[in-house]
Amino acid sequence: DNHYEVYLDDNYVPIFISAPSDILPVGLWAGNPSIQGSGWEWSSIEIDYIRVEPIDVEEERDKIILLPGMFASWNYPAILNGQPGESWKVPEWIKTYNNVIASLENEGYILNEDLFVFPYDWRKKLFDLSDDLNDYMNDLKTQGKLEDGEQVDLVGHSFGGLVARAYESEYGDSLIDQIVAIGSPNLGATQAYGAWEGLQTWNAPWWQSQMIQLLVRFNQDLGELPIETLRRMSPSIQDVLPTYNFLNKNGTNVPINEMNQRNTNLPDINEGDYEVEVIAGKGEETIDQLN
Repeated sequence: DNHYEVYLDDNYVPIFISAPSDILPVGLWAGNPSIQGSGWEWSSIEIDYIRVEPIDVEEERDKIILLPGMFASWNYPAILNGQPGESWKVPEWIKTYNNVIASLENEGYILNEDLFVFPYDWRKKLFDLSDDLNDYMNDLKTQGKLEDGEQVDLVGHSFGGLVARAYESEYGDSLIDQIVAIGSPNLGATQAYGAWEGLQTWNAPWWQSQMIQLLVRFNQDLGELPIETLRRMSPSIQDVLPTYNFLNKNGTNVPINEMNQRNTNLPDINEGDYEVEVIAGKGEETIDQLN
């Protein structure tokens, strides 16, 4: 009924209950003793911590599967030998997801109990990865960490958001409550053209550039061009190519359907009606045209 309560230490009997109000309190002030104009001094208190939380909220929440972005999962032997690998992990020196995990843990989630991280072989095409995600969820069921028919939230960063959407496109949404895509190129990304056509990474972390160079250097066949090696070893990059007209040649826009190298999976994933809500942004525009 729109009131707040104040408790002291671990005593669950409130020492103060406010009157109901249509105006919700948004702040609490606590400070040093103050001497009033009349000479009266308020009581002195010592505050170890202040915790503000809702009261009597018994709300079930979905378990979360976090999907990292492209190049964030590593399997050194698989990458260097160009072979499939089962044990992909996010190495400790990639700290991109530490704050996300810590924030969820602050909300009461426990890693590997109701919060899971799905590292994957990002070299694969999107629908192959959706199959791997399905296998991962089945493994969680086998371990007793997911119940049959239990819905989860898929939180995907960058390419991971596309993997989540590919899963929904292939397997439906019966086991998904929400998909949260953080910075995912849902229409493709112009920057992917640099990698797919020229082995270049634009505005990318150093480890993404290093990953492409490692793939090519250790897996190039005799007589094979470097770009051919990349496309053979990491066809997933094609799934990030733009799905819009982005290339200008001699002052003329090149229609996407006239390009030899184009994205063939994202248009299928983007078919249908989707409810999309943008919940955050830095106000920066990404590159959408290339000359």
